[in-house]
Parts: sequence; structure tokens; C-alpha cells
Amino acid sequence: MSNLLSNAAYSPYTLKGMNGPEFILPIWYDLVATFAFAITGAIIGLQKKYDIVGVVALAIAVGVGGGTIRDGIFLQTPPAIATDWRYMAAILTAVVAAIGLFHVLHNKALRLTVDMLDALGLAAYTIVGTQKATLAGFVVFGAVLVGVINAVGGGVLRDILSGVEPRIYRPSQWYAIISVGGSLLFLAIAGLAGLDMQVSAIIAIATMVIIRAIVIVFDIKTRPAESVRNIVRGKKQP
Repeated sequence: MSNLLSNAAYSPYTLKGMNGPEFILPIWYDLVATFAFAITGAIIGLQKKYDIVGVVALAIAVGVGGGTIRDGIFLQTPPAIATDWRYMAAILTAVVAAIGLFHVLHNKALRLTVDMLDALGLAAYTIVGTQKATLAGFVVFGAVLVGVINAVGGGVLRDILSGVEPRIYRPSQWYAIISVGGSLLFLAIAGLAGLDMQVSAIIAIATMVIIRAIVIVFDIKTRPAESVRNIVRGKKQP
């Protein structure tokens, strides 16, 4: 990986080096994250009363959509779902679980479990995407972009395929903003402070999961952009 860094054409905004071995996401973690993402897609399909093809399609889109965009468009490598059968197995298991548990998904404890698994996936995929892009010679902005797309791209695909406005565009609980912050945190401590990449990844992932948990518990949400202008003008929010 150091050769990639030394041979890349750098701009002043490129991180020129990272210490220690690359952070590799354990396969079990990756599969659990894929399962968690996929089950959210399957749930949307069930709520919209799609047939099994539609439910599976949404589960695939969320489960591996972000990683497929990262690999196929930005890094130009075969996506994991095309080279490892376990990813499809995890997605199909998520579909079966969603169908079996759909009638009890209103259970608060179950929803919290799914949300926390989703938080783990959000954090891990943000860091993996950011790191891969950085090691491939992307500038800082590009690395953050790839990391965020890796994390939230599947959800955007889910919403587009199900005919709704992408949730990350609307005022809602902090999600994409956590991914952006985590990506920048990783780059700051690994690329600028020179901390070992694996340690940096763990710190960034833990930080994102903790913040996401706080957001879920206290239902912290973004506001319409219009409200920012009103605040600047000194207007009170309704």
C-alpha cells in the first residue's frame, strides 16, 4: 500500500502517508453489516407490499449498493457480491428474517437492535471507503466522498428504487453528517497526526457508533436549510 501512496500524483490536498498496516474489516463484521443494511431494505419492500423480487432487490441495493458503487465506479475493482457468495447469503438471510419478524418490527427493542447494527455498518463502511480511496491516491475531498457513498449509497439507491425522496435529503436523524465527520476524523488522526491506521480506524468507528447511538436515543435531527438562514437573520424558529 505504501507504493500506491508514493506513486500517486498528489495535490496539496492529498494526504501523503499513513502509518502501519491497512485496516481490514473482518469478514464477519462485513457480513453482519451487510445483513443489517439489507434488512432495512427488505422492510421497506414489505411495507410497500412488493413481491419477493422487489423485496430482494431492495435488500441487495441497501446491503451492497454503497460498496458496489465504490468498487465499480471509483476504484474499478470487482464488487464483493460478485466474488464472494457469502454476501448474497447474508442478504437472503436478511430477507427471510424481515419476512418472519415483520409483524413484530414495532417492538422497540428489536428496532433499536437493527438501528445499532446499522450504526456499526455506517461507521465501518465509512472508514473502509475512505481508506481505500486515500490509498488509491484520492485527494481528501475525494476520499471523504467515497467513504460517505460507501456508507449511505445503498440507502439512497433503496429510496430511489422504491420511488421516494432520499431520506438523507430531508430533515431527519443525523446519519450522513456522522459519516462525513467520521471520515474526516479518520483522515485527521491517520493522515495528519500520523497515528497507526488500524488504531485510527477503531477510534473513528467507535466515535461514530457512540454518536449515532446518542442521536437515536435522543432523536437528534437536522433542520431545513431555510432555518439556518433564519437563525443568521435572528428570526426565532416556530
